Amino acid sequence: IVATTGGPEAVQAAAVTGMLLAARLAVPVKAAALDQEGSVAAVAEQLRSEGSTLLALAPYLIGPEAAEGLLDTACKEADCAAAEVLGAYSALGKLVVNQYSAALGLTQGAAAH
Repeated sequence: IVATTGGPEAVQAAAVTGMLLAARLAVPVKAAALDQEGSVAAVAEQLRSEGSTLLALAPYLIGPEAAEGLLDTACKEADCAAAEVLGAYSALGKLVVNQYSAALGLTQGAAAH
């Protein structure tokens, strides 16, 4: 379960990532809204009804978007484990710098003026 906050548009974006993840891992992946009560549990039930037996929650979050305890509550309601939020993962920062540099037309290692 790829879970996020931020409303329907955020869940749609998470669903796209979920499709890519499903193709890569060859397992079913669905998106859910962490900030919508019962959403994660409903998706977990749907996956179980389709034959999934071992579920995991992947937070589609980078920083403090989710309220304290929201992730833990969703995991308990869905009876599944969760991965850690990406947070300050160094590769994420490098990706942002690379994308920003590319958008500005800077080559890697070039000094900005």
